[in-house]
Amino acid sequence: MTPAERLEIAEHLCRLIVRARGEAVLGVSIYGSTARGADGPRSDLEMKVLLADGDAHDVEYVHVSGLKVELNYQPFDDYVDSVLRVTPDWPLCAAEHRGRRVLFERDGAFAAAEAAAGTPDDGDFAAAQVEVVAQELFEEMGKLRSAHDRGDADAVRAAAHHLAWTAAMWLALENRTPFRTGGTVWAEAAAFAILPDGWATDHRVLAGLDWASADDVRAAAERVWGGIEAIAEARGIAWQSEDWRV
Repeated sequence: MTPAERLEIAEHLCRLIVRARGEAVLGVSIYGSTARGADGPRSDLEMKVLLADGDAHDVEYVHVSGLKVELNYQPFDDYVDSVLRVTPDWPLCAAEHRGRRVLFERDGAFAAAEAAAGTPDDGDFAAAQVEVVAQELFEEMGKLRSAHDRGDADAVRAAAHHLAWTAAMWLALENRTPFRTGGTVWAEAAAFAILPDGWATDHRVLAGLDWASADDVRAAAERVWGGIEAIAEARGIAWQSEDWRV
């Protein structure tokens, strides 16, 4: 499917959405690779539908043409909240609010929502970074170390890939820079200003992009983990609790 054909389908879907929901639709836009004009023959079509009210929900399916369609319906107030909110998923989800291509809009609804949301502050990003460490990075590092200690090379590599991906999400938060798409994470992360020493080669080993022994994978993981700890300490991001919480 060509970009022009995918855009034609998007415009057709937009007309169907507005016809079906009428005044409830405040705006319809495309995001992702199609919005940027970077879509290929097998790219998905991702669309945001801004609603006056109602419940947030997704419509996701594969059309007989072979096109994967994702329609994200979101009420205005919920959209405002999501623009401001910084969560562990921010590095991938923030792209929905950037580089969009508006197909239909009432009274500048998208821009109005983003103006109402304001801008996240450093505390919002730091809180998300703590969450990523506590929920993902620390646990994955422990799994990798345990797998290496028992000589399970397959488990080492499996944990390493997850560790690399999660580390890239943490670094996106640290650099305040979302990824354009999940398919460009490695290339975009490598260009960040703030990175652990050795990231350029270590992330490739952890992600399985370059083959390495289990010992080398463990060593790369230790360097990345130590680098993230150092960055967090320098920024005053305390991810360990001094209290027992219940």
